[in-house]
Amino acid sequence: MRVEKACYETGFEKWLLVDEQFNPVEETLLFTNQLYAAGYSPNTIEAYLRDLKKYLEYLEMKDINFYTVRPLDISEFLQYVVQDQNGQERAANTVNRTIASIASCYNYHQKVLSTCPNPMVSAQILRPSSMNKGLLYHAMEGKGSVIKSYFRRKTKKRGLHRLSRDQVKLAFERFTNSRDKLILKILYHTGLRIGELLGLRIEDYDTPCNDGIGALHVIYRNENEAHQRQKTGNRIVHIPMELIYEIDEYVTCERPYVSGINNIFVSNKGPTKGKPLSRKAIQKLFKLCSKKSGVEFTSHTLRHTHFTELAEFGYDEAFIKERGGWAKIDSASIYLHPSTESQRSAFQRFWEISKKDYV
Repeated sequence: MRVEKACYETGFEKWLLVDEQFNPVEETLLFTNQLYAAGYSPNTIEAYLRDLKKYLEYLEMKDINFYTVRPLDISEFLQYVVQDQNGQERAANTVNRTIASIASCYNYHQKVLSTCPNPMVSAQILRPSSMNKGLLYHAMEGKGSVIKSYFRRKTKKRGLHRLSRDQVKLAFERFTNSRDKLILKILYHTGLRIGELLGLRIEDYDTPCNDGIGALHVIYRNENEAHQRQKTGNRIVHIPMELIYEIDEYVTCERPYVSGINNIFVSNKGPTKGKPLSRKAIQKLFKLCSKKSGVEFTSHTLRHTHFTELAEFGYDEAFIKERGGWAKIDSASIYLHPSTESQRSAFQRFWEISKKDYV
């Protein structure tokens, strides 16, 4: 089995899980169609199918029928998949994503196709007090509980969520060309998601002028040459005019030109020169930079860093929510990681006011 991209005469491209004869795998075909119909991004669907590929290959190896899987079989599969091909233990988040992919597929088979029961056993547990409560929370049946999978692995608390100014400067110095430096600058000064950055087109930045502030226009497009889409609707992200000039200089003087390609960031060399830069290329770029600088971080770390700095400068969560493109204001709070220095400074200001009443 393999995950392949099917290209239709209409120009539409679609990820499919196929067998050795390139026939779509029956167990996943209708589920894949449903994901596309529901508007899932191509990258998300590809990830789902790669997880299901591992699962179906395991069932084939154990001679287990997809439609008669028991919860015990799922448990044994997770013991098998917890290690990669090199014998290294996979991260809990990776295993949990695999669980979610399998559960979603079985849920579709159970509730839509009625072909088999769902072996992904779950339990109803009390809702943590920290979870978001919607406007009609009081009217919900079973509002005090949530559904949790028995198979979900406990995740470890993440390490570094943000970078200091010195770490950002150190990372910047390790990037080798102007395109890569510009990518780091934009991510650091805007907090854009990587898919939003890769989806930017030449017409999406303001014309350079004498005004001190410009903007990037983050626009939702269903047809995207980079196969990247933002999660939310259109928004405007303001940036310094100095950064607008740097983007314009890169586009006009250094960016390789290929007819019909309007993405700002494209590949610099090789057979893909001038084609939209891929997510994998960005991940490889930041992995190499982390190794050179000694600072472990990803492109998403810069998103955490940007919004944490805004919060430390006094911007409220409503502004941060709009700039970050979140649907709910509560989503913004998980990105805020005040430094020890800012926490100390905040308490010092509090203490200056309250120490006269010290008991």
